[in-house]
Amino acid sequence: MCLTLTTASLMALENSHSLTLDEVKCLVSNCDKVIGEKSGLSRRSKVCIEHRQATKVFLDGSFQRYCQQCNKFHSLEQFEGDNRGCRSKLAKHNQRQRQRRMRKRTSQNKPTGVGTARLHAAASATPSPNRRVQVAASVLI
Repeated sequence: MCLTLTTASLMALENSHSLTLDEVKCLVSNCDKVIGEKSGLSRRSKVCIEHRQATKVFLDGSFQRYCQQCNKFHSLEQFEGDNRGCRSKLAKHNQRQRQRRMRKRTSQNKPTGVGTARLHAAASATPSPNRRVQVAASVLI
């Protein structure tokens, strides 16, 4: 037997207080909290606010912590101190910051503005041996 539900019948089921199709409960065992937000982080991660903010939660047979960067639980060894982001995400963040600082430093050291093309061309051009003679001759005169 195949059961098909139309939008109207789904709305009727949802409006009847005996069954709610939007009801989402927290993933942590022994937590019966219904996540009431229509949208948002709690709804997407299926974890209540208390367990997202807890320093440790017993889940799947071990203590874990919710990572705010990955939006999932990791073992406590993957966190440094009381941080809410795991080490791998923190390392990636630090690497991006270092690269951003290096790009900023190198762009600040480059001369910009009018005449920079001539400056770069003059710096990269190899001086001819006759140039010294010309400079020396102009100093003597």
